[in-house]
Amino acid sequence: MAPRERNVRASVYAIVALLSLVSTTLAFAVCGDGIVDSGEQCDPPCGAGCSAGQICNELCQCEAQTPCACGTPDPTQLKFTTALPSSTATGMVTPAKCTQCAIPSHCGNDCTTDDDCITRAASVASVPVSNEQTGPDECLVGVKDQTAGDLPDNGALCAEAQNKKCTFNLAICVNEDQSGCTAGDVKIAKGSGACGRKLKKVKRPGTSSVCGALTGIKVKTKKHGSAAGTCVLKVMAKTKGKPARKDSDTVTLTCEPQPGQCPVTTTTTTTMPGPIDRGICRGPFTSGGLYYGGGLVGVPLPNQIPDLGTSYTKTCCSGTKLVLAATTAADTASEGGLRTCTSTDPTTPCLFGPPLPIPNKNNPAISTCVINKIAQNAVGSIPDCTTGVSALSVPLTSEVYLLGDIDNEPANGIQACPICRPDTHVCTGGPNDGMPCTPGDSGPDFPNGPYPTSHDCPPGPPDRLIGTLPIAFALSNGTQTKTAFTTSAQPRAFCAFCFDDVATNQFEQPPHACTSDADCTTGNFTSCRQQSAHNGAFGNSAATTISETGTAPGSLVDRMPHASTLVSVFCIPPTYNPIIDPTADLPGPGAVSLPGSAQLLP
Repeated sequence: MAPRERNVRASVYAIVALLSLVSTTLAFAVCGDGIVDSGEQCDPPCGAGCSAGQICNELCQCEAQTPCACGTPDPTQLKFTTALPSSTATGMVTPAKCTQCAIPSHCGNDCTTDDDCITRAASVASVPVSNEQTGPDECLVGVKDQTAGDLPDNGALCAEAQNKKCTFNLAICVNEDQSGCTAGDVKIAKGSGACGRKLKKVKRPGTSSVCGALTGIKVKTKKHGSAAGTCVLKVMAKTKGKPARKDSDTVTLTCEPQPGQCPVTTTTTTTMPGPIDRGICRGPFTSGGLYYGGGLVGVPLPNQIPDLGTSYTKTCCSGTKLVLAATTAADTASEGGLRTCTSTDPTTPCLFGPPLPIPNKNNPAISTCVINKIAQNAVGSIPDCTTGVSALSVPLTSEVYLLGDIDNEPANGIQACPICRPDTHVCTGGPNDGMPCTPGDSGPDFPNGPYPTSHDCPPGPPDRLIGTLPIAFALSNGTQTKTAFTTSAQPRAFCAFCFDDVATNQFEQPPHACTSDADCTTGNFTSCRQQSAHNGAFGNSAATTISETGTAPGSLVDRMPHASTLVSVFCIPPTYNPIIDPTADLPGPGAVSLPGSAQLLP
């Protein structure tokens, strides 16, 4: 495999791992497939197979049915629609630590919000303007900015990027008026440094106070316009005579990709910090976010779930209990058909939500588009319709397309999936480019984000499909928690599996979950650990607890939509791929939240 292809595959597999929400709870893995297997009394739930006066429940067992107490007439379907994320955190990994730092030494600090993880390299806060610099030779040479004026030695300038670059108009100045420093007979004054272009020399200035011509110094942002770019400019001067007097100044130039990231200039002093390192506080979970991996996961988290993804499940009622079962495309024909049903078919499975873009800011060329399809019939229950507390299993198959940035327009962000323009209702990109479409989500950031997408605008062509993955959703609107435990290989593991640390350095196949070495008894697979014994979760190697809390909709009897959030905390086993597992830091834990609304329908 060529190096470029290997790098592409590594990033793609890491992104795909973000979607591989493989739960350790497989209570509904067989129930719901329409086949009465060993240990089942009926299948599918809400279907035939039980005696009169009984219903087939969510475990494919027959239970007595009592008159429905969830409204009149009896409800027949439950509708769930995802919504835009709220500003309220849905969970927490504790203790919270700064992660994803551009400067690794800044990571690991305690934090409460992302603002606690903004650190500065070579910080020079509230540095006085050049007339307060000191030293007998400090006035010999300096740097002047066309806008900010004289700059202090070891100071800095910051600007906001335009088209991924900043231009600083600077000049060398000599023999500046400064207390404690007398002018010198400067022989030469010149610039150097790592900014790609030097400032123009000031030739034979003598003892005059003079500046050279302005030079435009360009500084580019990094990581395709998503990270700040910096460079250090140096100027020096030397006088005639012996001993010669010398002076040199340095200025750090920073080009920030987003507005509001540069310090504020006042009339008396200028705050001039060095390069900004914006880490992420891996503590609170973002509403609508997907998280995965151990303490050294190599991909920025989280990825955001699109809104307006609607799914319907059948309901059968006994007292205040509702059993949830899969709907077919015929059941939801008037509400989207294949796009909203929750059953599977070998040729035409139902779809789960609109296309899911996975933009890669570090390398837009390997951004992907995911189509989620129902892999097994959905099944679950609402034990009490007056509270709305629920549990639902919706196994999926994810089709992953490698498309890159479709429109290659930096101002629009990364378009990882074809877009259905909300202003014209026309597809942009993909095989249906220019064809009419209906947006599948609201696209709140259009045209500067990856939405709205639509199944009317498929990713294609077929040769862009790089693989499919099984995903098992085990969702609830209660609280799900995992606590780290200690093994002989590591002190903080959430999702450990049996590993051979003697001969093959591989995890046991099929995956063998464990909580201690005593659980691992096959051959050399005697070590219980996460990937490479990396502690913690989601880039936070200090994590000891993961908790996601959903929101129950309350009473559903009134048949109105009620806000609800479904969550899951789960384990992801090893994939046994030498590229996927190290990059995604798998096996390891995962977490997801789906904000939305739930509604019973007659």
